This record gives sequence, C-alpha cells and structure tokens, in this order.
Amino acid sequence: MSPTNNKTEKDNKPKSQPNILLTLFILCIAFVVPVGLWFSVVYSEGGGIANLFFVFAGVYGFTLLTTLMFYRMGIQGDNKDDITKINKIKLNSIAGTTLASCSIVLTTLFILAVNPSLITILEDSIGIWVLGIMGYRGFMNKIFKSELFSKLDEYSDSKIFDSSCLLTRFNKDNIDTFIKYFKESCNKQDQTSFGVDFPFDFTPSFDNEGQLDKLKKLVDMKRLIGYFSWVYLTSIVSLIISVIAVTMKTS
Repeated sequence: MSPTNNKTEKDNKPKSQPNILLTLFILCIAFVVPVGLWFSVVYSEGGGIANLFFVFAGVYGFTLLTTLMFYRMGIQGDNKDDITKINKIKLNSIAGTTLASCSIVLTTLFILAVNPSLITILEDSIGIWVLGIMGYRGFMNKIFKSELFSKLDEYSDSKIFDSSCLLTRFNKDNIDTFIKYFKESCNKQDQTSFGVDFPFDFTPSFDNEGQLDKLKKLVDMKRLIGYFSWVYLTSIVSLIISVIAVTMKTS
C-alpha cells in the first residue's frame, strides 16, 4: 500500500471528540475560581443596581469565554486553521446564545434584590458548612454553653452537640442588636433584650469583645457565602445551557 493511501485513510478516520459530560463537570468545578475572584472584587452589599450589573457582566464574560473555548477545542475540530478562527457570524451567534442563557443569573440577582430573605436558604446551609470547613466550628463551641449538653459530653469522647448550627439564629437584622447588648454595661442589659432565642438551654458566654466582633464577622461571612452560592449555582446552569445550545447548533 502506498504512503499516499495510508495518509488518505488516516485523514478519513473520525476525529476523537472529548467526553462532553466529563468536560462540563470539569468546567463547572473550575468555574468557581474566576467567578469567585470577580465576585470578591466587585460585590458590595450596598452597591445597588450598578453593583448587580458588574456582577452579571463578569459572569456573562466568563461564560462567553468558556463557551468559545469549548466550541473551538471541542466542536470545531483539531485542525489548526479551524481552532484559530471563528467567523463573525458564529461569534455573534454564540454571544447571543450565551446572553440568553445568562438571563437566569440576571433574573436571580433581581429576585434576590427584591426578596433578600431567599439568601437565608443558602447562608444557613452552605454558608455554615463552608465556615465549618474553614475551622470556625471550634469557636462556636467556645462561646455557647449548655448545662444539659455539658453533662452529656462527660459520657462521650466527642462533643454531642455542634454549636455551629446556632449561627442560624443570627442574621444581618439582629446581629448588631445582639453585639450592642453584650457591649453595654450590666445595668443597661437588665433593661433590654438581645433579641435572639436559642434552643434548649444554650446561652452565650463571651470572654472579651474580640469574640463578639468575630461572631459578627462570621454572620457577615455566611451571608456573603449564601449570596455567592446563588450566583455560582445559577452561573453553572447558564454555562451548561450555553454549551449545550452551541453544541446542538453545530451538531
């Protein structure tokens, strides 16, 4: 068989395509890095509409870049000329598809601005879980005491009740009142209430004002994590829709 025929048969073989599901999974995991960095730079709780626009613009930009990379490397083929070129019509089509998919993120940002209580769903779940991973669980066990569970702990090698769940009792509406109560003098404390109810017989026990400030920091962090979780999860949905839409258009 001649070398020319061998080359022809080689060229006619189907090009290997990447595993789309595996690629999407890797993209979704890696997507947290650029979105998280952008969010940490531009997000401000009191930033208003302009701040929401910057958050959305960043998510849209990263989604568009990721979709373009997926299209060039996974769909166009491995020919050098194909990879380095995307015509203007195709670029506009991908940009429009990505913008349509990212409307999910824009809608979510608008809903969270209208109804901020929805952030509580993720800040009291994902937020507290992330704080636990960051090593703050031990701090919560220090500042909350319980006679009931302290007696039960005597019969166990591990702590029975994880006090980090008590963070669910705090939010941006009551944390300032709570902090102010414990920073006031004793005679003023008798005339006011710190406005937070705890389950069982748990009571707060602070050694210094630094612990109060740290508690406020944790409450702010869990809310920030909750808000970012909404942005990240919806951005992943938008990314998946964008990639699938582009794939279907070219298949």
